[in-house]
Amino acid sequence: MPKNVSLLPDAAMEFVTPAAKDRRTDTLWRIAMVAQRTGLSRATIYRLEAAGNFPNRQQISPRCVGWYGSDIEDFIADPKAFIQTVKRRSARR
Repeated sequence: MPKNVSLLPDAAMEFVTPAAKDRRTDTLWRIAMVAQRTGLSRATIYRLEAAGNFPNRQQISPRCVGWYGSDIEDFIADPKAFIQTVKRRSARR
């Protein structure tokens, strides 16, 4: 088999991007950890999330939510870049 041949169909190749994260090894952080790591209050976290300027929470169980640790770390590293990335992703939909 030649080295440059892909086993994925062309349509599948467009969905594989460097921005796609492998969530299998990512941890979910509860609100207390998110608030501690970001230095933001609970109300500010929820307000920023509602405005689309903070990572989205994930439903863990009916009364429990969490945020992916890698998303929070990305936000902490560069909040403005994170917000622009989120806005670009939502504009494509």
